[in-house]
Amino acid sequence: MHRLIRCGSVLALALTSLAACAAGPTKSRPAAFEGAWTARHCDKAVSSECGLYSLYLIERDGRICGRHYAATIGLGRLEEGLDAEPTVIGISGNGQAAVVITSVRNGAKFMGRLTRKGNALLWERVGQIDAGTVDESPVIPAHEALKRDGGRGALATQAELARASCDWIDAGH
Repeated sequence: MHRLIRCGSVLALALTSLAACAAGPTKSRPAAFEGAWTARHCDKAVSSECGLYSLYLIERDGRICGRHYAATIGLGRLEEGLDAEPTVIGISGNGQAAVVITSVRNGAKFMGRLTRKGNALLWERVGQIDAGTVDESPVIPAHEALKRDGGRGALATQAELARASCDWIDAGH
C-alpha cells in the first residue's frame, strides 16, 4: 500500500513538472509524440511469431491519449488495448512525455516516460501505480525503442483513434 502511495506521489510530481513546462509559451510545431509507433522482437529459435509493442498516440495542446498493444515472442501473452477506450493518457512538454498505460488484461496502471531521439520514440516504464486485479508480470515492456509504423493496419488504427473521443475530463472546468 505504501508503495502505491509513493508511486502516486511520483506520478503527481512528474505530471506537475511536465505541466509547468507545457504551460509556458509555445510555438506552433508538429506534435512530437503523435502517430503509430512499433518495436518488433523476433527470435526464430523460440517461435516464428514475432513479439511487438505498439503505441498509437494523439497529442493535442500538451496532452496525450491513445491505445497500446503488446505481445510476447510466440504470442503466448497479449496485451490488446486496441479495441478499448483510450488506454494511454499523459502530458508532454520539454521534449518528454509522462504517460499512464492501463492494462486491459488486469487493470494494472503503469507510469512511463516517452522521449524522442532522432526518428525513434523511446519508452521507459518507470513504475507501477496500481497492481490491478490479477498479480502477474507485465506484458508492457520495461524499455523500448519504437519506430514509426507506416503499415496499413497501424495507419488504420491511428486514423480510427483520431476519429474517436480522446477527450480528457476536466474537473471544475
